[in-house]
Amino acid sequence: EYGESTALDPDNKPRILIWDDNSGSTLLRIRGYHTHGISHMCFTSAGHCLVSVGMDSHNSVAVHQSSTGALLCCGMGDRQRIFDLAVSHHGSDDEVSELCTVSNKVFKIYTISKGSGELESKKGIFGKQATCQEIRCCAYLGQDPVTGQSDGSIYLWKNRTCSKVRIRAHANCVQTLSAVQGTRFSDGGKIQYKSEVISGGDDGMVIIWDANLNRLWSKDMNRSYGVSSVPTPGFAAEDEPEDDDWSSGVSVKFGNQRRVTVRSVCNVGDEILVGTGEGDILEVDKAGAGGSERPLARYMDGHCLGEIAALAVHPTMQHFATGGDDGRVRIWDALTKQAILPFYCQGRVRALAYSPNGEVLAVGLHSGELVICDVARWMSPAGGSNKLTPTSMTVSTDWIHAMAYSPDGDFLAVGSNDHNIYILNTTAYSQCAILKGHRNHVTQLDWSIDSTTLQSNCGDHDLKFWDARFGKQKQIRPVAARDKAWERHTCVYGWPILGVWPTLMEGLPADSNRVPNLTCADRSTPSGSGQPATVVGDTEKRVRLYKHPAIGKAPAYREYCGHSGPITQTMFTAGSRFVITVGGADRTIMQYEYDD
Repeated sequence: EYGESTALDPDNKPRILIWDDNSGSTLLRIRGYHTHGISHMCFTSAGHCLVSVGMDSHNSVAVHQSSTGALLCCGMGDRQRIFDLAVSHHGSDDEVSELCTVSNKVFKIYTISKGSGELESKKGIFGKQATCQEIRCCAYLGQDPVTGQSDGSIYLWKNRTCSKVRIRAHANCVQTLSAVQGTRFSDGGKIQYKSEVISGGDDGMVIIWDANLNRLWSKDMNRSYGVSSVPTPGFAAEDEPEDDDWSSGVSVKFGNQRRVTVRSVCNVGDEILVGTGEGDILEVDKAGAGGSERPLARYMDGHCLGEIAALAVHPTMQHFATGGDDGRVRIWDALTKQAILPFYCQGRVRALAYSPNGEVLAVGLHSGELVICDVARWMSPAGGSNKLTPTSMTVSTDWIHAMAYSPDGDFLAVGSNDHNIYILNTTAYSQCAILKGHRNHVTQLDWSIDSTTLQSNCGDHDLKFWDARFGKQKQIRPVAARDKAWERHTCVYGWPILGVWPTLMEGLPADSNRVPNLTCADRSTPSGSGQPATVVGDTEKRVRLYKHPAIGKAPAYREYCGHSGPITQTMFTAGSRFVITVGGADRTIMQYEYDD
């Protein structure tokens, strides 16, 4: 069993990696033909050949022998971006008989010229019954290719000509097609094929079709999610907001967004793996019928759209919460690595904070609204989450960037894009004070253990101290505040982290003109006689672990890589058992086990 992957060599030339998906070891590296990147790959049925599509100006197509990497044949694809690639599974097991690609309004079939060994391509003919429109995906239904169109139709092709049209097979764009596996059988010594294909679309439907494009089975992923709505004033539950069209009201909905979009399907036996545009991977049982169907098996939860900007850790349990521009908030169990409570806010989630007892999760939105969620009741078996309404209020007219509860639980500090810090009384979440003095958006907030002092950073590289109860700024030098006991230390400017900044240039190329910045930090909880540690994330995709305090000219550190973009948040979980890091643009959550 092996898989495929693409990467760039140090000389920026793309390569294909073939690896064992049981051990994770690399079996083969293929490089040399493609020059600008690789957009699509597909194995033949027996896995003896691998077809790839390059990202050069011609979107070149190449066929390699998967055991040696030898280039068997190649040819030009199309000048337009290629959306999908499919290989016919009805030739000999060790060769490619036919393959097809789709781009904007072009369908192409490729065959291998026996004389020259090159790929020869011919465009498909739409004919009179088909509409020439954007084609999003392709697959082989038996020996004939099928394509999914942007209007939800599916076309069946024979000899390069569209022979059958299934109008409105989906209510919206067909995003993926996949041939049903395990349908090859022998009938009296003659090889026969049970031709079926699976489709998935923006309407959230997964459908199986026979050779004549008759529907055999279907599954509505929207209904399968079992989502119910918890409205708050100003938003009607039946409304369907667009992805980037947020109203002034706030809605919390358990499960996922109202509209599930299917992006990928794959069939093995009676199970279908479904990948959604919302970042989930699910398994559907197609063998069951009616009430006998097994519930969805969830293999991966994720975020989609924009960035993951928010992270909060539970004060006593190995739970943490993440939130992003997709409006999703997910509470995760770090022990099982599963999402235990997903819900959706109508707005971009930019900040999260747990109350000191862990019963309440505050959610800060890009609109300046604050949503107070009683997650302890929602997660309890008798909580009745479908009937609980969260509390929402407008704190600022601009984005909320940072939040922190005071250790005594009496106050919530909210840092905004309008340069202000708002102190709220947690009894009714009414405003007690506004801390003014920063010249840029507030990025980090830390409370002292006695809940009297607040320290804050802003986008202008400032560190300020505040008497939070009286709403006044304290004129304290950072060095003078070094003995102050802080509940956490997430500020990236300050005495305990002074030594980190000079080390940021280490590891970058000598000719690099980039100036790295720290984006996030946290301090571990001291255990026994052990020295606490500081974990930081930066704009260069690196996670580093220092002893706390990290002072001096060149403090020692350990570096960890994995993110593909700047790191937006990093935190220790309760008791410093794990370190959680969140990537912004890569929308990736990583969990490390910490051993002091």
